[in-house]
Amino acid sequence: MSRVQGDELAVAILTRVVDSGLDQIAVSLRGSFAIVFLGPDGLAICRDHLGLGSLFYRSAGHGAWAASEAKQIVAGSEIRREPDLEVVEALFLG
Repeated sequence: MSRVQGDELAVAILTRVVDSGLDQIAVSLRGSFAIVFLGPDGLAICRDHLGLGSLFYRSAGHGAWAASEAKQIVAGSEIRREPDLEVVEALFLG
């Protein structure tokens, strides 16, 4: 079996998503990946089982963002680039 890469891989995955649904594809893929798929039923986001493929997301009243880097989410959603001190306190001090 030949290895599919690049654009051919993207087309193959999208074809399988359309034919079988994203749930079936996500459990059958192996390796590091992150997928964002916008279909007739809405937005679906998934990544590999081990979490090796970076995928950050944010949902707010005025939109949703998904990207491979956190800084892309910050830039796209126009949130402040400073930490939320309440969240930091909860993480480190319980």
